[in-house]
Amino acid sequence: MGSMSKTFGALALASSALFAGDALAGTIDELRQSKTLRIAYDPDAPPFSYIVPGSPSTATPQGYTVELCRAVADKLKEQLKIPDLKLTYIPVNSQNRFEAITGNKADLLCEAATATLSRRQIVDFSLSIFIDGASFVIGPNGPRDVKLLAGKKVGVLPGTTTEQELRRALTGTQIDAEIVLVKTNQEGIDLVENGGVAAYFADRATLTFLLRKEKQAAGLLMAETYLSIEPIALALRRGDPDFRLAVDTALSHIYRRGEITGIFKLAFGPLTTPSPLGYDRFWVSEHHNHPTIVGTAPEIVIAAIAATTQRIRIGSAGIMLPHYAPFKVAEVFRVLDALAPGRIDLGLGRAPGSDGRTAFALNPAANERPEHFPADVRDLIAWVHDEPLVDRHPFAAVKAFPQGATAPEVWILGSSDYGAQVAALFGLPYCYAWFFSDGAGGERAIDLYKRTYRPSARHPEPRSGLCVWALAAETMEEAQYHFTSRALSRMNRDRGILVPLDAPEVAAKALEAYDQGRVERFRKDSFVGTGPEVAARIEELKDRVGVDEMAVVTWTHDEEVRRASYTHLARAMGFAPT
Repeated sequence: MGSMSKTFGALALASSALFAGDALAGTIDELRQSKTLRIAYDPDAPPFSYIVPGSPSTATPQGYTVELCRAVADKLKEQLKIPDLKLTYIPVNSQNRFEAITGNKADLLCEAATATLSRRQIVDFSLSIFIDGASFVIGPNGPRDVKLLAGKKVGVLPGTTTEQELRRALTGTQIDAEIVLVKTNQEGIDLVENGGVAAYFADRATLTFLLRKEKQAAGLLMAETYLSIEPIALALRRGDPDFRLAVDTALSHIYRRGEITGIFKLAFGPLTTPSPLGYDRFWVSEHHNHPTIVGTAPEIVIAAIAATTQRIRIGSAGIMLPHYAPFKVAEVFRVLDALAPGRIDLGLGRAPGSDGRTAFALNPAANERPEHFPADVRDLIAWVHDEPLVDRHPFAAVKAFPQGATAPEVWILGSSDYGAQVAALFGLPYCYAWFFSDGAGGERAIDLYKRTYRPSARHPEPRSGLCVWALAAETMEEAQYHFTSRALSRMNRDRGILVPLDAPEVAAKALEAYDQGRVERFRKDSFVGTGPEVAARIEELKDRVGVDEMAVVTWTHDEEVRRASYTHLARAMGFAPT
């Protein structure tokens, strides 16, 4: 009996130590009481969780795992019958992230946590959400194999499985390399770039994200070596099987219903399938000698987009027709239609899309060509659709190839009454550039277009649209912060200054030199805010002016902010999954 009692006592002690970090109260009960799900995230773990550099401290985190946790929260609202469940975000780092869970400061850890057996001693993990591996980045002539790191410095984040695998690899191969612990992934990349370390080790997805986003020009390279292959999962408190089951059930629904595809592409970018945001068209502009807008060859950009999409229509907004012979434009867009049959839009404009000198550089007859715009549009329509030109036309025998069963849809784009009249004359769809003049003259142009519209075989009824500048974010504060770059750009443009977009904090300083009343009026009148706020304003304008379609253009200093804006807006409009 004495022996048995000692054995039982030892087991009890071991059990007590093993479950020291377990949940004392059920997380589901806490959620029902607080109506708040606390999400821990790492501001420096892209593309899994991160804050856009330069954003205010209150900015909403982004990334694959954060978006996935938001989707899980939506499922939990239904599953647990907590419709008013809110989210709060708890910033952590690689060294204290698990303490947020064991210390009951957060309910879910949503970043790049690897599910290991040793970590399961202190926290629990959900179903796997990603498979990744540790690798390293080097300079153009850096060591491409771990065996070549002897005598060199290498960087890594402390408290990560990558650090463990790196130390294990160096010890196992008896390589004497000095490990430099860094505070952020960006610091590690910068050290490689400036020669402070020979290599920086991290999750391969993180390294790929950072190289693609910022450092391609520096000539940095990704090594082909994998130190490990590891499952990534959401971490939660131990000893709470009901909450884990609820999270796993939510993940299962997200996987089975295909919602994970949209979340994955939002974080990692499109592969060879279209974005799931639900937009009907994607148009690219034409501008020349302009340091901010890379739009010198829209037909090439259209071809590139067509090659990587399947559903969405792609078009020009627009081709500045006075620069070119209409026959050549017809040929180019017949080729584009052959590449993406039935998905090409040909938006035409009369403005130069540049200054007068640049217009002459593009076409020495720049003075005369705008007067021929109506005739050029007429001929272009005929060539695009393989229809006869007007009687006794000198090029009546010339045809635009290749020909096919479909043809580009021709639109007239403009910011004055002139374009509206041309569109009405030929029975073409018309889109007004509302953002050019903050809407001045827009309602008049649309009304003129509708009143004078002449039905055509392809368009028996008028079809109109407006294009607005808009920026949506998680909060109004975040949206206004990033809008600062646009505000400065507009103030500069009105003075004839065309320069690249500045970072928001730089733009805010420069804006101090402008009339603050004018700046604030511009902020107030612009389509900026949360997704639902911006969507409501767009719908109101659409209904008030009476158009069929709305187009949105967004310029931001950070491309990730721009992509997120389109996502917020699509979700608010109801044609993208939430």
